[in-house]
Amino acid sequence: MVFKVVSVVGAGAMGAGIAQIAAQAGSAVRLFDAAVGSAAKAKAGLFGQWQRMADKGKISIEQAVAWDAQVSVADSLADLADSDLVVEAIVENLEIKRSVFAQLESVVSASCVLASNTSSLSVTAIAAKL
Repeated sequence: MVFKVVSVVGAGAMGAGIAQIAAQAGSAVRLFDAAVGSAAKAKAGLFGQWQRMADKGKISIEQAVAWDAQVSVADSLADLADSDLVVEAIVENLEIKRSVFAQLESVVSASCVLASNTSSLSVTAIAAKL
């Protein structure tokens, strides 16, 4: 399955890593974080990683620039409306995750895949009220 637009909610280490792999796989990536400036900082960090890869000869600088162009910063969850896949990578708090998914449900299409990067919470518990 190919996801044309992949959105990542949460721009910490895990979220940034997910965004990186999605961009490298050819998807347009939207990166959102509730903390102002965090998504932009993560995007800059991604470009830094790609630039280091180019400096080591693993990719061309043109490839780094192309991948960077595929990543955009979303100002709100509403900016994720055209996503094919949304991956949540936020704090491990059940109520916060439920709230984010409830908001996403009202924004994205019925065909959008919603996924969680949770490491300790039950996905069933997160989705129970959706």
